[in-house]
Parts: sequence; C-alpha cells; structure tokens
Amino acid sequence: MKSIQLIFCVETNKKSDTDFKYLLSAVRQFYQIGSHVRIDRVYMDGRGNYCVPKVEKQIRTLVNQFQASNRDNVSYAIYCFDCDKYDVKPEDRQFLSEASQYCAKDKFRRFVWFCRDVEDVFLGKQIDDKQKTREANHFQVRKMIQSFDFEKLTAKEYKPHYSNLCLVLDEFLERK
Repeated sequence: MKSIQLIFCVETNKKSDTDFKYLLSAVRQFYQIGSHVRIDRVYMDGRGNYCVPKVEKQIRTLVNQFQASNRDNVSYAIYCFDCDKYDVKPEDRQFLSEASQYCAKDKFRRFVWFCRDVEDVFLGKQIDDKQKTREANHFQVRKMIQSFDFEKLTAKEYKPHYSNLCLVLDEFLERK
C-alpha cells in the first residue's frame, strides 16, 4: 500500500520544539490520520536555514528511510515560516518571497506561513521567547486546539493571526 510522508520543516530548534507542538495538534484535530500517513519534522534552527545543506540532508535521509519500505511511497517537505513584520519591514516580505520561490521550484516542497508567528496564530498573541516552550506545552496539555477556530488556518493571503496551513494540508489529508 502506498503511504505518504509529511516532513514539517520548522524554524525552531530541537531543544525548544515549540512550533511542531502546535502543528501536530492541528493535524490531529482536523484531519484523519491513518497508518498510511507518516509525520516527521526537521528543525531548521532559524528561519534563514531552510536551504542550507544540513537541513536538506536531514530531509533526504528521512525520505530515503521512508521510501526504503516501498518505492511508491510519496514524501513532501512542508516548510513553515513566521511572517514576522512582513507589512512594515521590507526585508521580512523579501524573505517570504524568496522562501516561497524556493518551495515552488520543487513539486516535493510546500510553503506554509504563520502571521505574525505560530504563537500569534494559535494563541492570538505574540509570546516572549522565554515563554514559548511553556506556552506550547500549555496549549498541548490543555487541549486548546479543541476550541481553536479552524478558519484561522485557511487564509489565502497574509493576515495577522492567520495561516495557510490547512490549505496546504488539504492537498494530502482528508478532513474530519
């Protein structure tokens, strides 16, 4: 049986692992995930590292491992980026444009954005860096995704407190 692998490439590092907690909560809440779906993550350790050899090698390794069991398996890398201050800082808008173009060059890559950042989307506010791990854990433990407004993950254009996450996931997964 053909399976699908979704590799979430997140800005954070392995130590804090905050972004993936929100993403995984959303996937589990809004989509049917069976044994034919494998979810992995790659830590970019900074948003500018999306195209560095270290990150690309980690992705290739995960894909090779997954496809070793069945050559028909399909893998996708879903690059997740914060928009930051795209509306007032030209360098943030330029970064998003370049990252989007990078993803568009390969049918294997997808571009996901969070305005202003992943916490702003899922919590409705920006969080101090020192509190991000605590807030992500709190979000998971309290199952805050259950009262989350799904529509905030279906935006077609940059807008504070919104993301295109589910528009991308709809391509691969079936909604509950």
